[in-house]
Amino acid sequence: MLIIIACIAGVVLIIILASLFFQTKKLRKELEILIRERKEIPSFAKEFWEKPIDIQFYASEFSLYPMVERKEIVIEGLKAEGEKAMDKYKWDEAIYYFQKALTLASGRQKAIILAQLGRCYYIVGNLDQAIEKLKDSLQIAKDIKDMRGQTATLGNLGVIFQDKGDLDKALDYHEKALKINEEIGNKEGEAATLGNLGLIYRIRGDLDKAFNYFQAALKLYEELRSKEGVSAQFINLGTVFQNKGDMDKALEYYEKALKINRAAGLKDEESVVLGNLGIIHKDKGDLDKALTFQEEALKINKEIGNKKGIARSLSNLGGIYITKGDLDKALKYHEEALKIAKEIDSKQGIAIQLSNLGVISEKKGDKEKALKYYEDALKIFTQIGAQMEIEITKKNIEGLKNQLDSKS
Repeated sequence: MLIIIACIAGVVLIIILASLFFQTKKLRKELEILIRERKEIPSFAKEFWEKPIDIQFYASEFSLYPMVERKEIVIEGLKAEGEKAMDKYKWDEAIYYFQKALTLASGRQKAIILAQLGRCYYIVGNLDQAIEKLKDSLQIAKDIKDMRGQTATLGNLGVIFQDKGDLDKALDYHEKALKINEEIGNKEGEAATLGNLGLIYRIRGDLDKAFNYFQAALKLYEELRSKEGVSAQFINLGTVFQNKGDMDKALEYYEKALKINRAAGLKDEESVVLGNLGIIHKDKGDLDKALTFQEEALKINKEIGNKKGIARSLSNLGGIYITKGDLDKALKYHEEALKIAKEIDSKQGIAIQLSNLGVISEKKGDKEKALKYYEDALKIFTQIGAQMEIEITKKNIEGLKNQLDSKS
């Protein structure tokens, strides 16, 4: 029987920064002008950066200063607070501020806030809310003919539908994004889209096609001198070599990525690499080292509130304990991972955990229960077109059926 690992590639979630209109420094300058001209400190300026913002209070306070006549100051303050919360991985707080800003925003500014909300909901695992916000953002971008905004949002929708297991829809979104990026000469968007297209083909088992997409993305990111982009493609290329069984080459790419991630403080990406390194050391038989990597990855994912990452780390830890023969501990980890996968509606994650629960049941001698887990997992893998996982699960089912037939 074969364990299905939660090896992950470097998904590029394209982010539209919410501070395109007024940067924080400019906002502070606006407030300083208000204070200087009125020769007093407005109450909202005193509290602006220290306390949670009540939108009704600040909107009423703002009306006392008609010389500015721009609610953007309040909107941008809320957005700045939201971005600050995102930087600290405080996703619920970020959602709070962006939702408040959304009540005042319009046009392109509204599209950007919706995109930021979509990103927050994606990270916390609320994929349906993320899709809703991103579709609203996409419609505004289309209405105002914001081509860059369209490509970013199309790409993010593609990432989410990939997570939901709808690879055909994900492919459609990414191909639309790629076409627009090429038309407008958006190299950064093109690189991100190429990388995300590679992920779909990797899931489908077309490793050569995936490799070509990742290489093309890497080349563009190197030209753009994007450390985050280069790191993501190093991870992606590492997963291709790992899937092909070339562990030394995979290690080489992962270690390059880890160096970049730690230097740049890219926590999410660091957790991905640590998890993949743990898988390689598990396959090499160094279970203690594998355990260290996976525990470190889990710690980071919990710190940044990444539910998808937490489920991935729990699954990988469960795989180690299966190999160690501690089936009760393995069961605990895989059941926790399954619960989160269901919460965030990750079809691939659900199928992986069902398959691994099948492995545990088989090892415990409950072959009928194991067969049910394998068959349920196979249905989902077939539905989403996860070719490598389909082949592994079919082998597990075939082996188990042979055992059952020999006893009958």
